[in-house]
Amino acid sequence: MAHETKAHNNTSPEKPSALLTASEVAAWLRVSRAYVYTAARQGHLQSIKFGKAVRFDPLDVEAFLKQNRG
Repeated sequence: MAHETKAHNNTSPEKPSALLTASEVAAWLRVSRAYVYTAARQGHLQSIKFGKAVRFDPLDVEAFLKQNRG
């Protein structure tokens, strides 16, 4: 059986499938955590709150990206 290798594109991180922390979203978008929290607080990026914890659905992050494409 032939061994297949999967090509990795270092310029485009793979989208995670679980709820994300602000740090994970920041790393994915290559922005600061502060930017992620500000976008969420201003209603530009949907977030989910669990007490003091804030998480982000990857689908919401993708929607944010689509809305902000220049």
